Amino acid sequence: MRRPAKRETDTIDGFLCSCWYFLRYCSPHDDKAPFDPQQMKYWMPVDIYTGGAEHAVMHLLYARFFTKAIRDMGLIDSANRLKSFLTRALSWPTIRK
Repeated sequence: MRRPAKRETDTIDGFLCSCWYFLRYCSPHDDKAPFDPQQMKYWMPVDIYTGGAEHAVMHLLYARFFTKAIRDMGLIDSANRLKSFLTRALSWPTIRK
């Protein structure tokens, strides 16, 4: 039996959706573009990007991909927008017998 298909529109990973927010912080009130290149030159690069190991690593991977893509499109001059990366260790509860 054939039924109508429902189109899936949410196909982008959540990390990709949030991997460029640090660029927006440079010019949060710009209503003509996602970020102002002149403001980025003043505020960038980010000194330290930190977070939990798995979560921050995924953000870092997507952020680097995104910044390389927009660099190749000529929107920014350098893909390296994060100076250093610091992960926080995972905490495991102590198991006692």
